[in-house]
Order: sequence, then structure tokens, then C-alpha cells
Amino acid sequence: MLEEKMKIAFIGKYPPTIGGESTKLYWLAKALGERGNECMIISDCQEREDKSPLSLEDLVYLQPKNVKLFSTSKITIEWYEESFKTERLADLSIRATYHENPDVIVGWYLVPYGIASFLASKFTNKPLILQHAGSDMKRFFGSSNLKSLLINQFASAKGIMAYPSYYFSLRFLNENVFLHNPKINVSEIENSQNFNLPEELIGKKLITFLGKISRAKGAFDLLRAYEILGESKEFALVYVGNGMQKKELEVLVREKGFKNVFIYPPLPPWRVPGFLRKSSVFFVGERNFYVSRHFSRKPMEALLCKSPLLISSEMKQKGIYKNLISGIHCIEINPYDIIDVSKKLKILLDNPFLAKEISENGYEFAKRANEGFEDYIEEVENFLRIMSY
Repeated sequence: MLEEKMKIAFIGKYPPTIGGESTKLYWLAKALGERGNECMIISDCQEREDKSPLSLEDLVYLQPKNVKLFSTSKITIEWYEESFKTERLADLSIRATYHENPDVIVGWYLVPYGIASFLASKFTNKPLILQHAGSDMKRFFGSSNLKSLLINQFASAKGIMAYPSYYFSLRFLNENVFLHNPKINVSEIENSQNFNLPEELIGKKLITFLGKISRAKGAFDLLRAYEILGESKEFALVYVGNGMQKKELEVLVREKGFKNVFIYPPLPPWRVPGFLRKSSVFFVGERNFYVSRHFSRKPMEALLCKSPLLISSEMKQKGIYKNLISGIHCIEINPYDIIDVSKKLKILLDNPFLAKEISENGYEFAKRANEGFEDYIEEVENFLRIMSY
């Protein structure tokens, strides 16, 4: 007998909002929709500042098959409502959940989305699943002003979806904890749309930084290494993203007079693979990051796109990246040793055969790591189905 498909309400970050949790929710909802489930996304994505610009072509990707998006909007907000972000999101969640009648609600990220999902669950009598991230557990769960609320929220939820770093901790709060270890759909990456480079980048080898522009992510270390490397018409340093320190980086680039350093707005998740395929070097320089358990999927996406990977020792010690072998699958760097970073950049730029070998080996590593994508989606689906009863 075929399992009856579900209607799932996700309340969380979603494109064009940028970031890892937004990306993971996008691809998961898309995959669940393709399996015949109906997914409704409730978000504040249309009013947030940290979002990627979208073209008309991009709009068709926001709501793939069986995915429906609901978002709060700045257009409808009165001046006195601006500070009531959680309350406005909760109001939309209650209304959308009441009218769409989902089987289960998934609140993804503790504040404000988890709070809004908690309220929507209480007022509509729908079972609640909570999904945390790393940064929210660091910032909110450790707060003396929020911890009691969040502990009770975890304990009273029907179930929890937990990443490996917090799985055992959360089992003390709730008996229904799903070990959520997201995989990437390799065929989705490989068949994603091509990316048309801006004219100023055509014909150049690209050194790429993707994500929030900050010192902890290594953005400024990369610029210093690029300066030591020396500018050349053959390659360009490309930053794609936003962040609190983006303007500072822009000022520094102008002051240094760099001609081949370019800073672009962030990309929505469906355009990232096409851009990564154009990259000659992909830089992941995270060091002394404030969330010690933070795990990024960017290195894995780069490996699947055959973009030669420069990865910091800090990131390489996390999760499955421990199994990467420097010189075989990637090149390991110490972001604090700028001269060494510059030398390793030059090695990859000047040795196309080595870069190709590393990219091919990295691809095979990532492909093996993401085997069983359909099994992963089915496991999530089964957990949500059980929790919906």
C-alpha cells in the first residue's frame, strides 16, 4: 500500500534570504514536493535585508513543484508594527496554517521562527517539530533571558530534528529526536542552470569567496594573500555575499587600488552551483568562528562542482571533512599564515593539471559522501509522518 502524502508547513528562513539554513530548507522542501508532498513555506524572506537580488527568471524557482510560499512584507507593515517581528510572523503562520490545514508544522531556527511555529501549533492544534541551527543554539539557547522559554519549547514539541552536533544533548529534552544529517542531491547540482559571468570576469581564472563577508570567515585573510600574490589580468578575486564587514572590505579594495577584485551581491541557492563550476579556486577560510560547532555545506557544494578547494584547518576538522586528504581532495591552509595561503593559491592557479586532479578527486569524495539522497529524504518524510499522528 502506498503511503499517503503529507502537507507540511515549514516556518523558517527561505530564499531570497541567504545562509545555510535557508539553503537547506529550500532543497529539502523541493525534494519533498517532488515526492508528491505539499510543502507550504511561511517566512519573512520578502522583508529581510540579508537577501539576494532576484531576476524574473529566478522567480520560478521560489516555488518549485508542490511548494507554496507565504511571506510577511514591508509593504503591509505599519510604522508601529516594525519591531514586532516575531508577532507578525506568528500572525501569518496562524492564518496560513488555519487555511491550508497542514498535517505537521516544522519550525526551523529558534527565534523568531521557532517561536512563531510554537504559537501557530498551539492555536491550530497541529503537531510541532523544531529544527535548530548552530548559530541559534549559540546565541539564543545560551541566553539567560531566553533559555527557559527554549527548553520548554523543545520539551513540549512533538519532536525535534537535530544536527549531529546537538543530537545527544537534545535527547535529554525530548524522546522524539531525529538525527538530521542533510545530504546534497548530486544530480540536482550537476543539472543546475549554467551561470553567465559578468563581462569583466570572462576569460579569467576566478578565486572565489562565497558567503558572509567577515574576518572570522577569512575574507580579509584572502585579500591579503591576493595582494601578496600580485595582481594579474589572468585571474580575479571574486567575493559573492553580504555581511556586517562588507563595506569595510569594499573601502579596503578601493584604498588598495585593486583592479581585479570584484564584490557582488549574494546568489540564490539554485544559481550557486553554476557559479562554482566557473571557479578555479574556492576559498573556505573560516577561523576562530564564534560558533565552534558550525558546519558549512559550502565546501561540499564546491567539491561536487569540481571547484578546487582551499580549506582552513578549522573547517577541515569538522564532520566528514576530517576524511579529506590535503593534496588529494583539497589543499589545507592556515588562514593565519598569509604567505602560505598566497603560495597555495599560486600553486592551484599555475598548475592546471594539479588543480584538475584535485577537483576530480574531490568530486568523487563528495559524490560518495552524498550517496543515498533519496533514502535521506524518505527518512525525513517518515519521521514527519510519524510525528503528524
